[in-house]
Amino acid sequence: MKFIKYPMMVLFIAALFSCTAKRNLPKAQIASHPENHGVMAIDELIVNMKDEFIYECYTPVIKREIPETRCQIDLFQLLERRYHTNYRKEHVDMASDDLFFRDVDQRIRLLVRQDPQVRKMVRANFRSQADLLQYYKSLYGFHPITSNN
Repeated sequence: MKFIKYPMMVLFIAALFSCTAKRNLPKAQIASHPENHGVMAIDELIVNMKDEFIYECYTPVIKREIPETRCQIDLFQLLERRYHTNYRKEHVDMASDDLFFRDVDQRIRLLVRQDPQVRKMVRANFRSQADLLQYYKSLYGFHPITSNN
């Protein structure tokens, strides 16, 4: 009887952890902006990119599946360099921010260069490209940045 009880307990704990991991996955949704500070075209771009990143890169790495795509390999290598194989969800969040926003920065620069309306709104609302990226990183990051103000 004792031998049956322990495997059942292990299965229960494993099921509990797998359900918890699914609930803790980040979500991509459009954020609200104070005083019309944001640019809707950039919001939509980031949300679409984040949905794709969560599905393609973040979820397989957090589940510790074998990396198959370039994005998964890059994220896994970044985690391995920083934390070896002892990484946790918080580590994946921080590494995902670095990798994800590197791509976001390139796409935002391209969007600003190609769309005059977006360029005008960015110039009106942000002092610099770094300010713009920091603002959106605080809204859409995997590991939220809190200000000390």
